[in-house]
Amino acid sequence: MQNALKLPNDTKLVDSMKNVFAAADYISLNIPYINKPASEGGTHGIIGRDLLMTMKKEANILNFARGELVDSEALKDWFDAGATGKYVSDFPDDLLYNHENVILLPHLGASTEEAEDAAASMAAKTIQNFLENGEVGAGGAKQAMTAELTTSYMTNPRMSPSTRRFAPLPLDRQQRELPRDQARGQG
Repeated sequence: MQNALKLPNDTKLVDSMKNVFAAADYISLNIPYINKPASEGGTHGIIGRDLLMTMKKEANILNFARGELVDSEALKDWFDAGATGKYVSDFPDDLLYNHENVILLPHLGASTEEAEDAAASMAAKTIQNFLENGEVGAGGAKQAMTAELTTSYMTNPRMSPSTRRFAPLPLDRQQRELPRDQARGQG
């Protein structure tokens, strides 16, 4: 924990989401979706009018967690009232689809158990390395993360050619197929 206390001293702790939204230039949503309103302990529509009204008009929201976290109508109204920031998400939204301040990306919702295990392992190694060494992505954790990232998105020959590059291989096949796929320029 001592290394966590060594974060740059310009890092500020705030006591509410409103204070975060008021100060931030970028908001990245990384919270689970709980299908209840915030007033009942949920996260449905948690990014609504009250938070948007506190934001800088040039602030940007990155939402790769769940589309339902954001009140689309409130966000559209915020932009239409003069906000110049961007909303970037990989969840389709009919109300925001053609808005000039919205960037919607394709969503790959086909997470496999293997890919989720690899992501959890990478996160644990990164946190462990930071707490033990004060480094992020250095040493053994960096090498392990590189190997896991490389193998998580290798070619899966069972998939059609159009989706082949994006489908993860089962973990037991990743290690032995890595050199062959890299040699072909597909890894």
